[in-house]
Amino acid sequence: MRGLTTKILSSVRELFGAESQEKLSGAEILGLLEKQYQANRLITSTAVAGLVIFLTIAALFPFKDDLFSILYQKPSSEATTTINLVVNGNFEAGNLIPWQGGDQIALTKSPVHSGFFALQTSGAAASQKIAVTPGKTYSMTAYTTQGSSLYVLDSSSQIITTSKWQEESEQNNWTKVSFDFTAPSNNITLLIGSQETTIIFDDLQLFEKN
Repeated sequence: MRGLTTKILSSVRELFGAESQEKLSGAEILGLLEKQYQANRLITSTAVAGLVIFLTIAALFPFKDDLFSILYQKPSSEATTTINLVVNGNFEAGNLIPWQGGDQIALTKSPVHSGFFALQTSGAAASQKIAVTPGKTYSMTAYTTQGSSLYVLDSSSQIITTSKWQEESEQNNWTKVSFDFTAPSNNITLLIGSQETTIIFDDLQLFEKN
């Protein structure tokens, strides 16, 4: 019993100061210890409840990346923000805005490279004017049912010389076209299609390179 009393007084000394046990009755000391116990139990219960909610969210919702990588990401000097400069380049808006081309271009639901829509050009070309920064290098990618049918024009409607041109065949007759170019002016025109045949395009992307 004496050992228990000594332990209680030691706890009081740690929690409420060295002189507190001389001014408090035994009942008051026990009351204070009870309050401290209840507070600790509340903190512990809250922590456990939070952990349960956290793990439940992690189990119910699929994340593209690892959950903990999303919550904590180490800053990287190589990280950049990239914005696709082609507006409605995947045609998932369900319309052709802001593409130009008249009645010979239209949305199609089959075939598509991804999503629900692609662009079909029938003996014509579709175009889109895009603002760029002169002197900057840009990277272009697109998926088409026929390669060598994608052009970049400068503000004088002259074809811009491209580099690193690649055509990679994929399944279902799709070809991935990619190339780089340096912008000679503050805007370019993306021209896709052919006057000789029907070609389908999807997932066009234009990014500024570092």
